[in-house]
Amino acid sequence: MPERRKETRTSIDRTIDVLDEDYREKLGTLEDISPSGLRIRGKEPVEVYDELRVLITLPGPILGKKSISVTAVCVWSKPDSEPEYWLSGFEFAHVSQAAASLVLGLILEIQKNV
Repeated sequence: MPERRKETRTSIDRTIDVLDEDYREKLGTLEDISPSGLRIRGKEPVEVYDELRVLITLPGPILGKKSISVTAVCVWSKPDSEPEYWLSGFEFAHVSQAAASLVLGLILEIQKNV
């Protein structure tokens, strides 16, 4: 299958929780992120085409904030190599300028610690 991603993903080297912002339930942990989307690993599958408001908890303050809130659409979901987990990929649907700056700040923070 050809790679359709336009931007390089940054792998996450620490535990960063991703929550369903509306229900405050943990969707999973962040596996990687780019300026246009993210991948999570969770205990439950996410339905493809579901549009969710997700809250990414930051490992430390970035630009004075402790989390990033974005609207994202699940574009794929599949079982992980460990049977009790699922991987789900999301594209950002609605991202404010402030949230986009936080995503870039998170990417830069992770890359400088590699």
